[in-house]
Amino acid sequence: MKALGVWEPLAVKEQTIKTAVESATMLLRIDDIVSGIAKKGAPGGGGGGGAQVDDGGDVDPEAMLPE
Repeated sequence: MKALGVWEPLAVKEQTIKTAVESATMLLRIDDIVSGIAKKGAPGGGGGGGAQVDDGGDVDPEAMLPE
């Protein structure tokens, strides 16, 4: 690169490495959260019941329409 007259500042390389480390750290944290949720949902996972999610299967769509 020096022969071509192209110079990359060290600051750009440092920022690239910092960004890559931050991205990897965030992905690992998200993976820990997701795997923790999966473990809690497994049978015999211990702990109390989690929040119940309503899928809307027993909702009457006609009752939701304004008159």
